[in-house]
Amino acid sequence: MTPPDHRSNVVGLRERNKRARTERILQAASELLRERDVHTVTLEQIAERAEVAPGTVFNLIGPREQLFAALIDQAHDQLSHALAKAPDDDPLTRIRRIVTTLVNIFLADSRVYRQVLRQWPESGTMLRSSPYPPIRQALSDGQAAGLLLSEVDTDRVAAAILAGCVGALHQWSASIISNRAFRERCSYGTDLALAAIVTDQVRSAALARLAT
Repeated sequence: MTPPDHRSNVVGLRERNKRARTERILQAASELLRERDVHTVTLEQIAERAEVAPGTVFNLIGPREQLFAALIDQAHDQLSHALAKAPDDDPLTRIRRIVTTLVNIFLADSRVYRQVLRQWPESGTMLRSSPYPPIRQALSDGQAAGLLLSEVDTDRVAAAILAGCVGALHQWSASIISNRAFRERCSYGTDLALAAIVTDQVRSAALARLAT
């Protein structure tokens, strides 16, 4: 019989190889989308750039729609890594950082994300990750710290903040608003939501942010 530790090592190696190939595929897709129009990019081209078989792209990622979902999920992964390295600030600052960091990620690779969002009508329905949980957690922490009103439903507020940002994201992806307007709408919408639910101890500072 194969020793248990050997089997686990084999499984671990397979998983690492799978992750490495998946990362190469997503990197290849991003590179091609920076160079070409999304309509001209094929799975075969992505496979060639990633140095894998076309069937590997389909098996590890899936069809075109799931490739788009994986690219958006990758943005959320970048957000998670950035937040893990961020200082442990107060909950309200953390919420603003979540929104600002995600906007910066989209803007940093705007050609890729604009093309993906324009061509993917189901955007948001196939994602495995979302900035919703960290926003909701920060709101709950804000309540516990006495910064937010205790009667506020943090789930609904988190959903409202995220909905405002997603709306601005899609307007930006369609070139209806500029990079600057995208950033400002997400930031102002977040500050407006927070100003409506903060306690008296931080209300003046919250309102002052809206005036700037």
